[in-house]
Amino acid sequence: MEEFGFTADDLEWLHQRMAHHRGNSAQSIDEYVRVQCIRLAATVMRRRRVYLDTCYWIRLRDADMGRNVAAGDQRLLAALRSHVRDGRLLCPISDATFYEVHKQSDDSTRGATAELIDELSTGVAIRTQRDRMATELARMLHRRAGLDTLDSSLLAWVPVSTVLGEQHPVTAAFPDVVQRALQKGFYDLMSRIRLSDMTRLTGKMPRDEQLSDRVARDLHAANQQHAGEHATFEALRLAELDGGMDLFVDDAMSMLRVIATRSEGRMPLLSDDRHSADLVTRILRALGRTEEFPHDCPSLYVHATCYAAVRWDQRRVFRVNDMMDFNHASAALPYCDGFFTESSLRALINQRHTKLSELFSCAVISEATKALEWVESMPAAE
Repeated sequence: MEEFGFTADDLEWLHQRMAHHRGNSAQSIDEYVRVQCIRLAATVMRRRRVYLDTCYWIRLRDADMGRNVAAGDQRLLAALRSHVRDGRLLCPISDATFYEVHKQSDDSTRGATAELIDELSTGVAIRTQRDRMATELARMLHRRAGLDTLDSSLLAWVPVSTVLGEQHPVTAAFPDVVQRALQKGFYDLMSRIRLSDMTRLTGKMPRDEQLSDRVARDLHAANQQHAGEHATFEALRLAELDGGMDLFVDDAMSMLRVIATRSEGRMPLLSDDRHSADLVTRILRALGRTEEFPHDCPSLYVHATCYAAVRWDQRRVFRVNDMMDFNHASAALPYCDGFFTESSLRALINQRHTKLSELFSCAVISEATKALEWVESMPAAE
């Protein structure tokens, strides 16, 4: 266990946690994780959240290492550190950040990036994009059915060690009471792991450059093939939303079965057939056209809008980095107060027909001097 940075005291703490969990064996691992995420959200929401695009993490890392002597970046790093130490701010990461950090080929700079992330994120990450989209969808369906549900922001925050999702040990060798204690203890232990520990163990993640380039070329070719099919930007955005929601039809069917059970007969139980799937598809597409949808399902809305913005500009070539940029935007805009990114993504977010920064009241900034001004003038979290 030493390779993870765990000490004998950590292992003794784990033993105590396992004993505690055996005394609370009725609680499932899913419910336990849910409670822990809500507790984490309570601490996160007491701070302002600033999401840093990977380009900013690299700039600030270089400033920290003395490789970047730009005065604006040096001052911004100092301000962020000060506000993190004071408990006023944190800089969470997403799965997109994790992937991009682990593409860095140099061990020393990759490790330095991870250590800076540990410091400024305080060990907090945003749930994976797919999990966020599913959580937002479930909340919308429950609310539409008149059932109580938690705000999506209470379930959006996770320990950085689970930035790629949660995995729980499963074995038939132990009785259920022991397995539940093992799963919860394992989650507690994983919650102590820092990104720098993970980076040291995983090293550089392999990436198929040819595959990424081919995907980008295929998407651009498809954009060109279907150019002009939509007379307005809103029609194009709705087409992208429809395509995105089609990926969640099976999830929505499962959610609606849970809702039907909770409704105690007020809603019919869906069967598992093509007719039901078509019905759910129509329901989702209708909900995507409601005024409330951007705030009900913000991750999907932001992602679809960014794709639509690229398609709308027929001179724009779809780039490999666009996919990760849109993932960053869908994590940052709905859940953070500020988003520091490159100028091209800021421009796309703030286009006349997108207005995503305004819609989600998130400051999107690309210049270090303006980012510093915003950090220094930001009010305390409400």
